[in-house]
Amino acid sequence: MTSIHDEIRLRLGLVPNFFRLAPQSPDTAMTLWQSACSNYLDNPLPSLFKERLFVWLSRFCEVRYCIARHLAYMIGLGRIAGDASCQPQSIEDMMRLLQRPVPRNEALRAHVSYCAGLRPDSACMPVPDSKDEQSIFACATHVFLRSSSQSECLDALHRALGATRLEYLLLLLNFVHAEHDWSMAHPGLVFDDDVIQLLTTHRALSRCLLDDPEVGAGRTDQSHLAELSSQCEEKRKTIRESEGRLAQELHNSRLLHDISNELICEQDITALHHKLVEAASSLMRSPCASMQELFTNPNGVGELKLLSHKGFIPEAAAFWDRVHIDSGSSCGVALASGKRIVVPDVERCEFMAGTEDLHIYLETGIHSVQTTPLFSRGGTLVGAISTHWHTPHMPSDHELELFDILARQAADLIERTKAEDALRSSEARCRRALQPQNIGVIFFDTEGRITEANDAFLSMSGYSREELTAHGMHWNQMTPPEWKETTEHAMQELWTRGSSMPYEKEYVRKDGSRWWALLGATQLSESEGVKFIIDITKRKQAEQALRNADQRKDEFLATLAHELRNPLAPISNAMHLLRRPDGRRTADKLMEIVDRQVRQIVHLVDDLLDISRITNGKIALKKTPVALSDVVRNAVDTSGPLIEQAGHRLSMLLPADEIVLEADALRLTQVLTNLLSNAAKYTNHSGHIWLTAAQADDRVSITVRDDGIGIPQDQLTWIFDPFAQAHRDTFRSQGGLGIGLCMVRRLVEMHGGTVEAHSDGPGRGSEFVVHLPLADGDMAA
Repeated sequence: MTSIHDEIRLRLGLVPNFFRLAPQSPDTAMTLWQSACSNYLDNPLPSLFKERLFVWLSRFCEVRYCIARHLAYMIGLGRIAGDASCQPQSIEDMMRLLQRPVPRNEALRAHVSYCAGLRPDSACMPVPDSKDEQSIFACATHVFLRSSSQSECLDALHRALGATRLEYLLLLLNFVHAEHDWSMAHPGLVFDDDVIQLLTTHRALSRCLLDDPEVGAGRTDQSHLAELSSQCEEKRKTIRESEGRLAQELHNSRLLHDISNELICEQDITALHHKLVEAASSLMRSPCASMQELFTNPNGVGELKLLSHKGFIPEAAAFWDRVHIDSGSSCGVALASGKRIVVPDVERCEFMAGTEDLHIYLETGIHSVQTTPLFSRGGTLVGAISTHWHTPHMPSDHELELFDILARQAADLIERTKAEDALRSSEARCRRALQPQNIGVIFFDTEGRITEANDAFLSMSGYSREELTAHGMHWNQMTPPEWKETTEHAMQELWTRGSSMPYEKEYVRKDGSRWWALLGATQLSESEGVKFIIDITKRKQAEQALRNADQRKDEFLATLAHELRNPLAPISNAMHLLRRPDGRRTADKLMEIVDRQVRQIVHLVDDLLDISRITNGKIALKKTPVALSDVVRNAVDTSGPLIEQAGHRLSMLLPADEIVLEADALRLTQVLTNLLSNAAKYTNHSGHIWLTAAQADDRVSITVRDDGIGIPQDQLTWIFDPFAQAHRDTFRSQGGLGIGLCMVRRLVEMHGGTVEAHSDGPGRGSEFVVHLPLADGDMAA
């Protein structure tokens, strides 16, 4: 037999079960093979034509082995008519062939007429699906079935093919008959493995093959059937039983295959649980089934949670929603033992006797049950799947073997679901960790290109996520030149040690402004790192403000010492002169000097006390209706001598209508006096000072402008801070402690107003604008 099988495999590409039916009779196998070679494989008709006709004619055979086997040849599972050079056809080609209706009556007569009109000297046989092929197949079918139209069909074939090729066609038809008869006579003939796989994978093809309405059409020839019926009736019964088993096997295989596909494609876990339970019920032919997942309750004890069920009454579903390890059900015992539990009759089961579970079983109509524990790939118990019957029942070993395949799929689903839940939880924790409002996070590759950033960093940098990640923006593009060396050193440390020490640097925003950051980095993999960034711009600004304030404090103390030393030196000299014998002659003059210097000291101390009281809110304004013109006149009278001494020209422009303010006249005069005095001090000799006022709605704006030395832009932001003095070194001789403008701002704010300073820079003059609310109508009147 080995040599025959080798020859068959060499010719067909495999050894079909058809040639394995007579292992004890090599002569029979040899006869079958020789007949196949002479009438089929070596038949001079074209290989594709022969195989397509073989499949077409096998539609009428009740045993589906022949059509399934030759259809498999057609799509490349083996060789078409033993011809290695013949190209396989597609599933769609075969579907069209199998679904083509068999011509009868008027349709047949049209084909017979067309076939009779073909020229027998045509060099080629008809191409697949052509009208020539359809007509030749139609006539060959009725010759094959020996129908009442056999004679006219045979005549049409003779006209179309000629005598020689018709002879080859009849040899092929005889072999097809022989193969059909042989397969019907052997009920043990089962589908080849590759055929089972084909039909399991392609369900539409399987339905087309197994549900073909033309099956058994050959019974129209009564004499032929009568001849076979006496010999094959019992064998046909056996064949049908075998086909039933094969159909069930095919159904089960298809079911398990479909479940595998569903596990890959379906995203609804609840739907998958239900489909697994339905599949369990179908495989085990049980009316009830259930699937459970193992989890740990708050007490640390394992319990089975019901995921899905079929056939349970509501009371049963509620009762078995949670199954403890000490439960009297098959699930509880399977959970405790980790083994499959089969109970053929629940009323005879010892561990169920007297339990509430037994009562629920009987109330639900369940009399037998099996539970298969589900284990992960790592051997961990993850759940259970059960089937239940309404009568005592013991599943077969074969059923349990198939069920184990389904159990493996169910366990994989539970394990995958747990892994996905853990992954989602981990991702959620990661997202929460990466989305704080004040910590920026960026991911980057070894080249420094940013691959992802969180919202906090986007807000810090001013860039959108697309701008950062679409083309992989490099961190260099956001780093000022002076900070690149520091950043490169940190990156070298990161890729060398796996992390970098926290460090500070400046970044450049999209709009070109700079911001300070404290950052550290960690290596995630060989090709990816992550940075955690905190915006410390406000801290840096606060630190700078503290340094500036500390510097101003030092400068204030130096100025205070200088301002106190200036009056103390004349006082000391006067006291020394008074002690001399002739000091009485000049006492009056010396006392004037002392009195003048003491007043200067008192003025300095009063200023300090004023700013202290104002800053700490210990001064109360005495607000009354005040005419702005009176306040201006008093301020000009007070600062006039200083303005005149410097040779300045003062220009004033006030509204024609009187403006009334609700203000402390003394303090408001102090504000304007301070501004006019500063303008006089910080304007070169013979300068020009402007004092103007303008009303807008319910406010008045008072402006003091000069063409003096101006204020640097960087000093405008802190010019009103305590002890702040612009051009301190240059104008120290003018006196002052740097508290005047601070006092101006506080007094204006206490009046409900604002003050602002403007300057185009050194040498461009200065402008101070005070905005104050007007008194209400009743008070103004």
